[in-house]
Amino acid sequence: MKIKDYIESGILEEFCMGVLDEKSEQKIILLAQKYPIIQREIDSIQETLYQFDKRNAIQPSINIKENLLSKITEKKATPVAELTKEIKPNIEKQVPLRKIKVLRYIAAAAITAFLFTAALSIYINNQLVELKAENASLKADLTESNELFASLQTKYLDYSNITQAKDYKQISLEGLGEHTDSFAYVFRGKESIYVSIANLPKPAPNKQYQFWAIIDGAPVSIGLIDPSVKSNELSELNNVPNATAFAISLEDIGGKASPTSDQIHVFGNVI
Repeated sequence: MKIKDYIESGILEEFCMGVLDEKSEQKIILLAQKYPIIQREIDSIQETLYQFDKRNAIQPSINIKENLLSKITEKKATPVAELTKEIKPNIEKQVPLRKIKVLRYIAAAAITAFLFTAALSIYINNQLVELKAENASLKADLTESNELFASLQTKYLDYSNITQAKDYKQISLEGLGEHTDSFAYVFRGKESIYVSIANLPKPAPNKQYQFWAIIDGAPVSIGLIDPSVKSNELSELNNVPNATAFAISLEDIGGKASPTSDQIHVFGNVI
């Protein structure tokens, strides 16, 4: 099996998802060490899965112990000495001194307990409010993550359906000049063309890739590639039946009437 056919088989996606047996995984690891193009494809797939996983990270809540101590210290209990000053027995001669002191301490302890309970109640109430808000935020993040995963899964299935379909002919575009490490793929059908910028550098904010068809020896613009498109996604463009070659150049946003010669990253003949 050719290397490109092996990449298109979908086995690298299964490898990155961890669904292969150990023997198949070892085989892919050896092939990746031998063929850099396979390693680059694995890196591209893993980057997509990593970005999805990264969005699921959840930060821990505020330390409960520190918050509780902070709330309690805000509500300091009245010192026992001050409380005892306010307690004046009406019949000192009839009530033993020891009993009076005990009652004073009990009253001070009761007030302290009340203040502590009030502070704890306020803290718990605030925590419940924060937890409800955090729970709502987590639900929103989970919904967004599920939607992102569904979108990635759909794009992966679309990518697999196109790249493995017999109705589409694959054309490899190799790097030119200073861009020898770059490469891309064109999947050409009867009515549409799908372009994969497999290993093209991410464009600057004011740049985007432009797709060209070579017709009668002259470049003809077929369309612009959205800068947000990732390496493992496909861009759909109109087919040009009489094109003898294809190329991709990096141009200013909006494109140009003709490609900038030193900015043509990849080129490939239609065989």
